[in-house]
Amino acid sequence: MNTTMLRASLCSIVLGIAAMGCTSEIIPLDEEEAIASAAQEINTNKIIVYEGGKPVAQNQLSPLNPADFNIQPLQGNVDYKGQIDVLEGDLIGGVFQATQGEYRQVFPGVFHATVIVGSLRAKTGGKTYHLKRGDSFLVTKGTEVDFKTDGARHQASFLGNFGSPDMPGTFKVYKQGSTVPESELITLGTPADFNMTVLKGDPVFEARIDYAQGFESAGHFRLERSTLFVNGTTVTEHGSVTKYGMTMTRPDGTAYTLHAGDSYIVRAGSTQTWEVNGPMIYQAFFGVFVP
Repeated sequence: MNTTMLRASLCSIVLGIAAMGCTSEIIPLDEEEAIASAAQEINTNKIIVYEGGKPVAQNQLSPLNPADFNIQPLQGNVDYKGQIDVLEGDLIGGVFQATQGEYRQVFPGVFHATVIVGSLRAKTGGKTYHLKRGDSFLVTKGTEVDFKTDGARHQASFLGNFGSPDMPGTFKVYKQGSTVPESELITLGTPADFNMTVLKGDPVFEARIDYAQGFESAGHFRLERSTLFVNGTTVTEHGSVTKYGMTMTRPDGTAYTLHAGDSYIVRAGSTQTWEVNGPMIYQAFFGVFVP
């Protein structure tokens, strides 16, 4: 994502003043300072949780400029809004909302998203996918997808990397309740490889990797019952629980219990404790290593 596009997105999303004539070409100094302040504020919280079935209130959403995300309306008067929770370099994440109608998107980066509320249909590569609450998808840069929102609106949490290489053609769906066959899992490494200390249990880090390029990877992850202390994550990640659950606790004691269908963003550098509550947890994920 270039600087011009970033400014356009910030202007229309963070400040919510697109209707007041803000453009991506010239931004006065005072607006530059306001944007920097807003971006710093939204990046303060390093764990953001999105509960499946619990929509973000409309007064927390700001207008989105569809052109910033390579969106072309196809049918109906679709209204696009968003809440930006992460903005760092080429990474952008938060909540996307589209009202009833159809639109085409040629993805400007690798994106990983989870439906929070509503349902939609995605058509790409000659196939149509029905995405409901708790379902996730991974799409690579340059892939063209036609979306149709079934009801009044849908919301989805997401993380995207505009700096990804152009690799059209991948659209991978992770349904709520899904797992990974043993034959498709590989061992990722030890807890220490992920800056984790085991407090309880003897976990094995396993996953199916569906995408890996440069500093980013995505797939379906499995972790057995355990408690781990994460001493500063090395990636900014969007994850979605597909089966079972876990609790993530911040250093200040704030705890988030995630069930199947819930999603989250963890920013690089965050410290937390993971407690896998059931026999194991399965998560769809997209992570970008941040040096």
